[in-house]
Amino acid sequence: MNEMICAFSSDSRELYKADIYRTVNLPDAHIVHFRYKRKYVEEAVLIAPEAQYGKEVLIFFTVGNSLDSVSNCVENVPIRKAKIVNIQIDNDTDVCHIYMQLGKFWKARISESNDQNVMPTNKFFTTLELEDSAVLTWKETVESILTSFTDKVFTYIQEVRDQDCAIIKLKYDKTNKASYYEFTQGKRYHVKIATANPIINSCKIQLENSSDEIEFHCISPLESTVQFDRQIIPLTVKESSTRQTCSTLTFTPTTKESGHDDKEIDVEHKEYSTLIEIRSKQSVATSIIFGVASTFLVAGLGLGRSAFKEEFSLGLFLLAALLITGSAAFLHHFFNKK
Repeated sequence: MNEMICAFSSDSRELYKADIYRTVNLPDAHIVHFRYKRKYVEEAVLIAPEAQYGKEVLIFFTVGNSLDSVSNCVENVPIRKAKIVNIQIDNDTDVCHIYMQLGKFWKARISESNDQNVMPTNKFFTTLELEDSAVLTWKETVESILTSFTDKVFTYIQEVRDQDCAIIKLKYDKTNKASYYEFTQGKRYHVKIATANPIINSCKIQLENSSDEIEFHCISPLESTVQFDRQIIPLTVKESSTRQTCSTLTFTPTTKESGHDDKEIDVEHKEYSTLIEIRSKQSVATSIIFGVASTFLVAGLGLGRSAFKEEFSLGLFLLAALLITGSAAFLHHFFNKK
């Protein structure tokens, strides 16, 4: 038996269900943001929020938490471990904001020795005694909550690699309390995702980006007609005149629903969108190459003028031609300058 902070999100509202949906889909080390009214948060957290930083959390999905019922019979399904990175208490709105860094998928059973006063539906962010803790696979996690998401396809972002197959790790912005990938402009990347559609529903995943700096090389929306699958999405970060740019990749579940005259229309469930922030920067190596090529060009032009002063110098002329030709080749090859 071990003691751990437990963060619960229920099926009483679509927003809370969407929090769990994103928790299952987002990659390791990504930051998730949960919101709780103060009355649902353990007193120790409210008194000393900074003392909780770095502590482990187990995220649960509370199924059967109806707002219309006084005595709910709920089931608490374990989802995933996380680590607290920040807690903000807003006195104006009476809301406690919890920021957690996602870890492994995990299972555990809440001990019956816990006082009911600190259990859902009385508290939703609280320290509890847990039993039978163990690692869970992503597939097992999806299957444990499938009945609550029968019309959705899960898309778990497993990893991102660059064109040299090196893994790109998430970075954390303390100011915005958000995580992001840092890409280099002009390079190609690959996003590996696992998809789950055990019921084989008609849900598709619409891929979108917030700017023209990111270009997908795949058919959108994504469609999975098998229960569990894996896909790799190639994307390219375009060159930009700006030193650093920001974009957002969005994975939005889309379903067919009846519209006017019983015609089927595509409906995007924006509240269930999984967002990934991308910050792209110019390559230092590319900047150095541009500087060297420009220097060669200036030197070549200078030597070319010197070659025709007074007595013609064939050696200076050839050296100038070599520098100008090399500079032009570099600028055209790396920067498409003509």
